Amino acid sequence: MNPLMRSRACCTVVSVTADKVKDTTAIVTVKNTGKRAGAEIVQVYAALPADAGEPPKRLVGWSKVQLNPGETKDVAITIPAKYLSVYDEATSSWKLLSGSYTFMAGGSSKDLPVTAKADFK
Repeated sequence: MNPLMRSRACCTVVSVTADKVKDTTAIVTVKNTGKRAGAEIVQVYAALPADAGEPPKRLVGWSKVQLNPGETKDVAITIPAKYLSVYDEATSSWKLLSGSYTFMAGGSSKDLPVTAKADFK
């Protein structure tokens, strides 16, 4: 939760609908556990398959949500396929690799309390 709002948020659930052709969607449940209204920017990170040779996680989506005290919302975050892709120099194109991807969600890259896995074939 934005510290200037003097409120708190927690992410509790993430589900991912993965598709190599269409965009991927992550749904994160966010709850304001504080006593004041506030805003949170929910961030979704992805860890690509191990053989991709990429850094451990990358920011792939985000959304700002306004919450009243005690309010819970499901936030749908669309992740374009290109954000999950790697550049293939041999073909000069972006490729979405087959394999297991891990999605992590939270308020910052250092606070990602929920994860979900999705397989791309």
